[in-house]
Amino acid sequence: MKDSLYTEMYKIEKYHWWFVGRRNIIYMFLVNFLPNKINNAIDIGCGTGLNTSLLKSFSNNVAALESSDVAINFVKKSNPELSIIKGKFPDFYSNEKYDLITLFDVLEHIKDDSYSLKRIEELLNPGGVALITIPALPLLWTEHDELFGHYRRYKKGELENLITSNTKLSITKISYFNFFLFPPILLIRLIKKIYNFRKGESDFYNSSKPINYLFSKIFSLEGFFIKYVNLPIGSSIICVLRKDE
Repeated sequence: MKDSLYTEMYKIEKYHWWFVGRRNIIYMFLVNFLPNKINNAIDIGCGTGLNTSLLKSFSNNVAALESSDVAINFVKKSNPELSIIKGKFPDFYSNEKYDLITLFDVLEHIKDDSYSLKRIEELLNPGGVALITIPALPLLWTEHDELFGHYRRYKKGELENLITSNTKLSITKISYFNFFLFPPILLIRLIKKIYNFRKGESDFYNSSKPINYLFSKIFSLEGFFIKYVNLPIGSSIICVLRKDE
Protein backbone atom coordinates (compact mmCIF):
# COMPACT_ATOMS: atom_id res chain seq x y z
CA MET A 1 0.00 0.00 0.00
CA LYS A 2 1.35 3.45 -0.92
CA ASP A 3 2.62 5.68 1.89
CA SER A 4 0.36 8.51 0.70
CA LEU A 5 -2.70 6.36 1.46
CA TYR A 6 -1.65 5.97 5.11
CA THR A 7 -1.48 9.77 5.29
CA GLU A 8 -4.95 10.03 3.73
CA MET A 9 -6.36 7.50 6.20
CA TYR A 10 -4.77 9.22 9.18
CA LYS A 11 -6.44 12.50 8.23
CA ILE A 12 -9.98 11.14 7.87
CA GLU A 13 -10.42 7.90 9.83
CA LYS A 14 -11.47 9.59 13.08
CA TYR A 15 -14.65 10.97 11.52
CA HIS A 16 -15.27 9.37 8.08
CA TRP A 17 -18.47 7.30 8.23
CA TRP A 18 -16.90 4.07 6.94
CA PHE A 19 -14.10 4.03 9.52
CA VAL A 20 -16.41 5.14 12.34
CA GLY A 21 -19.03 2.49 11.53
CA ARG A 22 -16.50 -0.31 11.18
CA ARG A 23 -14.79 0.72 14.43
CA ASN A 24 -18.08 0.64 16.32
CA ILE A 25 -18.93 -2.81 14.96
CA ILE A 26 -15.46 -4.11 15.85
CA TYR A 27 -15.90 -2.80 19.40
CA MET A 28 -19.27 -4.54 19.74
CA PHE A 29 -17.75 -7.81 18.56
CA LEU A 30 -14.93 -7.53 21.09
CA VAL A 31 -17.49 -6.94 23.85
CA ASN A 32 -19.51 -9.98 22.80
CA PHE A 33 -16.71 -12.46 22.13
CA LEU A 34 -14.20 -11.40 24.82
CA PRO A 35 -16.27 -11.31 28.01
CA ASN A 36 -13.21 -11.41 30.26
CA LYS A 37 -10.05 -9.33 30.11
CA ILE A 38 -7.26 -11.25 28.38
CA ASN A 39 -3.52 -11.19 28.93
CA ASN A 40 -2.16 -10.25 25.50
CA ALA A 41 -3.30 -9.22 22.04
CA ILE A 42 -1.72 -8.28 18.72
CA ASP A 43 -3.17 -6.18 15.91
CA ILE A 44 -1.61 -7.44 12.68
CA GLY A 45 -1.23 -4.83 9.94
CA CYS A 46 -2.24 -2.09 12.35
CA GLY A 47 -1.95 0.77 9.84
CA THR A 48 -2.16 4.09 11.66
CA GLY A 49 -3.10 2.34 14.92
CA LEU A 50 -6.52 3.85 15.58
CA ASN A 51 -8.27 0.47 15.67
CA THR A 52 -5.46 -0.94 17.79
CA SER A 53 -6.50 1.49 20.53
CA LEU A 54 -9.75 -0.46 20.93
CA LEU A 55 -7.84 -3.49 22.18
CA LYS A 56 -6.56 -1.68 25.27
CA SER A 57 -9.93 -2.07 27.00
CA PHE A 58 -9.82 -5.84 26.57
CA SER A 59 -6.18 -6.85 27.01
CA ASN A 60 -3.50 -6.19 29.63
CA ASN A 61 -0.83 -6.08 26.91
CA VAL A 62 -1.31 -4.92 23.32
CA ALA A 63 1.21 -5.19 20.49
CA ALA A 64 0.96 -4.00 16.89
CA LEU A 65 2.62 -5.41 13.79
CA GLU A 66 3.24 -3.09 10.83
CA SER A 67 5.67 -3.01 7.90
CA SER A 68 5.29 0.62 6.78
CA ASP A 69 7.57 3.22 8.39
CA VAL A 70 5.05 5.95 7.56
CA ALA A 71 2.25 4.06 9.30
CA ILE A 72 4.47 3.31 12.31
CA ASN A 73 5.18 7.03 12.72
CA PHE A 74 1.44 7.70 12.85
CA VAL A 75 1.03 4.93 15.44
CA LYS A 76 3.72 6.53 17.60
CA LYS A 77 1.85 9.86 17.49
CA SER A 78 -1.47 8.44 18.63
CA ASN A 79 -0.24 5.48 20.74
CA PRO A 80 3.24 6.35 22.05
CA GLU A 81 3.07 3.64 24.71
CA LEU A 82 2.12 0.87 22.26
CA SER A 83 4.54 -2.00 21.63
CA ILE A 84 5.21 -1.88 17.88
CA ILE A 85 6.78 -4.74 15.95
CA LYS A 86 8.13 -3.86 12.51
CA GLY A 87 7.55 -6.79 10.22
CA LYS A 88 5.47 -8.27 7.47
CA PHE A 89 2.80 -10.88 8.07
CA PRO A 90 2.77 -13.85 7.76
CA ASP A 91 6.58 -14.13 7.68
CA PHE A 92 7.52 -12.29 10.87
CA TYR A 93 9.06 -14.37 13.68
CA SER A 94 7.48 -14.46 17.12
CA ASN A 95 8.01 -16.74 20.09
CA GLU A 96 4.93 -15.16 21.69
CA LYS A 97 1.45 -16.70 21.70
CA TYR A 98 -1.62 -14.47 21.89
CA ASP A 99 -5.11 -14.59 23.40
CA LEU A 100 -6.42 -12.26 20.70
CA ILE A 101 -5.24 -11.66 17.14
CA THR A 102 -6.91 -9.04 14.96
CA LEU A 103 -6.57 -8.38 11.24
CA PHE A 104 -8.73 -5.44 10.18
CA ASP A 105 -8.84 -5.41 6.37
CA VAL A 106 -5.42 -7.03 6.08
CA LEU A 107 -5.89 -10.53 4.65
CA GLU A 108 -6.78 -9.18 1.19
CA HIS A 109 -3.34 -7.51 1.03
CA ILE A 110 -1.53 -10.83 1.46
CA LYS A 111 -0.83 -13.02 -1.57
CA ASP A 112 -0.78 -16.29 0.39
CA ASP A 113 -3.91 -16.03 2.51
CA SER A 114 -3.94 -19.80 3.18
CA TYR A 115 -0.56 -19.65 4.93
CA SER A 116 -1.66 -16.51 6.76
CA LEU A 117 -4.57 -18.37 8.35
CA LYS A 118 -2.22 -21.19 9.37
CA ARG A 119 0.06 -18.62 11.02
CA ILE A 120 -2.88 -17.17 12.92
CA GLU A 121 -3.62 -20.64 14.25
CA GLU A 122 0.04 -21.11 15.27
CA LEU A 123 0.17 -17.75 17.06
CA LEU A 124 -3.04 -18.22 19.07
CA ASN A 125 -3.06 -19.60 22.59
CA PRO A 126 -5.49 -22.47 23.19
CA GLY A 127 -8.88 -20.85 23.70
CA GLY A 128 -7.63 -17.73 21.87
CA VAL A 129 -9.74 -15.67 19.50
CA ALA A 130 -9.00 -14.13 16.09
CA LEU A 131 -11.15 -11.30 14.74
CA ILE A 132 -10.91 -10.63 10.99
CA THR A 133 -12.55 -8.11 8.67
CA ILE A 134 -12.13 -8.21 4.89
CA PRO A 135 -13.68 -6.56 1.81
CA ALA A 136 -16.45 -8.61 0.23
CA LEU A 137 -17.71 -9.52 -3.23
CA PRO A 138 -15.63 -9.44 -6.44
CA LEU A 139 -18.57 -7.55 -7.99
CA LEU A 140 -17.47 -4.49 -5.99
CA TRP A 141 -13.88 -4.55 -7.29
CA THR A 142 -12.77 -1.14 -8.54
CA GLU A 143 -9.61 0.91 -8.91
CA HIS A 144 -9.88 1.58 -5.16
CA ASP A 145 -8.88 -2.05 -4.51
CA GLU A 146 -5.93 -1.73 -6.86
CA LEU A 147 -4.74 1.50 -5.22
CA PHE A 148 -4.81 -0.19 -1.81
CA GLY A 149 -2.90 -3.24 -3.02
CA HIS A 150 -5.69 -5.78 -2.67
CA TYR A 151 -5.26 -9.21 -4.20
CA ARG A 152 -8.93 -10.11 -3.91
CA ARG A 153 -12.37 -9.47 -2.46
CA TYR A 154 -14.05 -12.44 -0.77
CA LYS A 155 -17.37 -14.22 -0.78
CA LYS A 156 -18.40 -15.55 2.64
CA GLY A 157 -18.38 -19.17 1.48
CA GLU A 158 -14.87 -18.76 0.03
CA LEU A 159 -13.54 -17.53 3.37
CA GLU A 160 -15.25 -20.37 5.23
CA ASN A 161 -13.70 -22.93 2.88
CA LEU A 162 -10.29 -21.28 3.19
CA ILE A 163 -10.45 -21.51 6.99
CA THR A 164 -11.73 -25.09 7.22
CA SER A 165 -9.34 -26.35 4.52
CA ASN A 166 -6.21 -24.89 6.11
CA THR A 167 -6.82 -24.79 9.87
CA LYS A 168 -8.61 -26.46 12.75
CA LEU A 169 -9.92 -23.13 13.99
CA SER A 170 -13.60 -23.02 14.88
CA ILE A 171 -15.74 -20.41 13.14
CA THR A 172 -17.66 -18.82 15.99
CA LYS A 173 -19.30 -16.14 13.86
CA ILE A 174 -19.15 -15.06 10.23
CA SER A 175 -21.33 -12.49 8.52
CA TYR A 176 -21.42 -9.89 5.82
CA PHE A 177 -21.70 -6.33 7.10
CA ASN A 178 -22.27 -2.86 5.67
CA PHE A 179 -25.61 -4.29 4.58
CA PHE A 180 -27.89 -1.25 4.92
CA LEU A 181 -25.62 0.92 2.77
CA PHE A 182 -24.88 -1.82 0.25
CA PRO A 183 -27.24 -0.50 -2.50
CA PRO A 184 -25.63 2.97 -2.76
CA ILE A 185 -22.14 1.45 -2.47
CA LEU A 186 -22.91 -0.95 -5.32
CA LEU A 187 -24.37 1.86 -7.43
CA ILE A 188 -21.39 4.17 -6.88
CA ARG A 189 -18.87 1.44 -7.63
CA LEU A 190 -20.65 0.44 -10.83
CA ILE A 191 -20.69 4.10 -11.92
CA LYS A 192 -16.96 4.33 -11.17
CA LYS A 193 -16.23 1.29 -13.32
CA ILE A 194 -18.42 2.35 -16.23
CA TYR A 195 -17.58 6.08 -16.36
CA ASN A 196 -14.09 6.13 -14.76
CA PHE A 197 -15.49 8.43 -12.07
CA ARG A 198 -12.79 9.79 -9.69
CA LYS A 199 -10.10 7.91 -11.60
CA GLY A 200 -6.87 7.49 -9.66
CA GLU A 201 -8.53 8.33 -6.31
CA SER A 202 -9.67 6.15 -3.42
CA ASP A 203 -13.29 5.84 -2.28
CA PHE A 204 -12.55 7.60 1.00
CA TYR A 205 -13.56 11.07 -0.10
CA ASN A 206 -15.34 13.51 2.20
CA SER A 207 -19.13 13.70 2.20
CA SER A 208 -21.11 16.59 3.61
CA LYS A 209 -21.33 16.57 7.40
CA PRO A 210 -25.04 15.60 7.50
CA ILE A 211 -24.51 12.71 5.05
CA ASN A 212 -21.39 11.56 6.87
CA TYR A 213 -23.22 11.64 10.22
CA LEU A 214 -26.24 9.77 8.82
CA PHE A 215 -24.12 7.08 7.15
CA SER A 216 -21.99 6.54 10.29
CA LYS A 217 -25.17 6.02 12.36
CA ILE A 218 -26.73 3.66 9.81
CA PHE A 219 -23.52 1.65 9.49
CA SER A 220 -22.95 1.49 13.26
CA LEU A 221 -26.51 0.27 13.82
CA GLU A 222 -25.63 -3.02 12.16
CA GLY A 223 -23.58 -3.98 15.20
CA PHE A 224 -26.79 -4.64 17.13
CA PHE A 225 -28.32 -6.79 14.37
CA ILE A 226 -25.20 -8.89 13.70
CA LYS A 227 -25.29 -10.11 17.32
CA TYR A 228 -28.48 -12.03 16.49
CA VAL A 229 -28.41 -12.74 12.74
CA ASN A 230 -25.93 -13.16 9.92
CA LEU A 231 -26.53 -10.48 7.32
CA PRO A 232 -27.12 -11.91 3.81
CA ILE A 233 -24.94 -9.46 1.87
CA GLY A 234 -22.68 -6.45 2.40
CA SER A 235 -19.51 -4.76 1.22
CA SER A 236 -17.43 -6.40 3.99
CA ILE A 237 -17.19 -9.63 5.98
CA ILE A 238 -16.47 -10.03 9.69
CA CYS A 239 -15.33 -13.34 11.16
CA VAL A 240 -14.57 -14.61 14.67
CA LEU A 241 -12.33 -17.66 14.98
CA ARG A 242 -11.46 -19.62 18.09
CA LYS A 243 -8.66 -22.08 18.78
CA ASP A 244 -9.98 -25.04 20.73
CA GLU A 245 -8.40 -25.68 24.12
